[in-house]
Amino acid sequence: MATVADGKTEYSNYHPSSIEKSETRCQQILECRRQIKSWQDKLNRLLVEQERYFKLAKLRCSAGSTEIHSTWSNLSWSEKQDKEFILAALESKELPLELKSFDEDVFPLHIRTDPEIFMARVHHESFEVAFCDDAGLVVPPTLCDDKNIMLEVVQRQPLVVKSMPDHWRDDRDIFRSVLKHQELPSKMLQYFSKEIRSDAELMLTVFQHRDIELSWMGDCSERLRDDRVFFIKAIDNFRSQINEYSRAAFRQKMRYHNKKPENQVLRYASQRLRSDFDVVMNCVQQWGMNLEHASDDLRRNDKIVMAACTQDYTASKYALPVGLEISFLEHYDFARSIIPYVSAETLKLCLDKHGEDERFCLYAIALNKNFEWSMIPETFRSDPNFVFTVVAKAADALSWRLWEALPLEMKRNVQ
Repeated sequence: MATVADGKTEYSNYHPSSIEKSETRCQQILECRRQIKSWQDKLNRLLVEQERYFKLAKLRCSAGSTEIHSTWSNLSWSEKQDKEFILAALESKELPLELKSFDEDVFPLHIRTDPEIFMARVHHESFEVAFCDDAGLVVPPTLCDDKNIMLEVVQRQPLVVKSMPDHWRDDRDIFRSVLKHQELPSKMLQYFSKEIRSDAELMLTVFQHRDIELSWMGDCSERLRDDRVFFIKAIDNFRSQINEYSRAAFRQKMRYHNKKPENQVLRYASQRLRSDFDVVMNCVQQWGMNLEHASDDLRRNDKIVMAACTQDYTASKYALPVGLEISFLEHYDFARSIIPYVSAETLKLCLDKHGEDERFCLYAIALNKNFEWSMIPETFRSDPNFVFTVVAKAADALSWRLWEALPLEMKRNVQ
């Protein structure tokens, strides 16, 4: 029953059960409020996570440089320092400028030296363009002792061998990993220990690589450069890998290779091997100018000199006695091989020896700019069919010069 006193309502005679019901209802209301707040917090967390996942997916799937730059620039500073966001950005084809430079002003030390982030940079498809310069990629000191990281890095960027710690310079696994790259740094062998450069098996593997030159033989150990079996095998390996090129590419590579004096591999051989017939023959058959570095006895050897001059006629200047002996010109195949390069005097000697062969004469007419009509034997000069063949097949300027040299009667017969 309720009574009113002094403007206040007073309750009396409450039943205990009604009080319990009120307390229970209050507790239920409080519990509902707690649950509502909990679900609101969960919803907010889910919304934040959803936004985070959306940003991460957008970073990973950015197709162009404009899109990735826009997505990255819209991130907060804390998000740009977040490892997960950095790894997501490194999964995209293009990279934001900040991730290309990885400046210490932008990223703290723990980010720049994080193994997972560093390896993500290494495995990025634009790794060499984005992260490397002429000095290669600088591996953080805290990661240099991790062999797995070094194996991956040197395979992607061999220039790292210039700055890697000394204890890796005699590691065979590191060396083999470098050889997996298509392009090798020049003088790469100099960055490895003498023990590596004395390993015949490893060095033979080097000469099977498509991006080396025979001048690398100079960086092999002295023991290997005095090893007859190794020397011949290394040259054979080099020859086999360049034979994989197409014919045009092969000729272009060999022209480039032979123009460089340092690629005359015989210069790196020991004095004992320079006097070895098989070694010298193997060298001059592929690169005639190696004759310069053969021993004096072999520079007088007919077979060696002919093999060298057949490959490159200019090697004749290194034959002893100086220049080609006339007896060499008596060999048909040798004389035919040097026709494009010889002087008018030597060409006349060749034609005196082999001028009775019609094909030899036609070859000389077509390929030697020093050719004169008077060098041809009289039997061919007076043969209308031969003259007609020459005039028809020779170049325009040569045809006109030959035509002018013909007697008037011969011109009438040909006409």
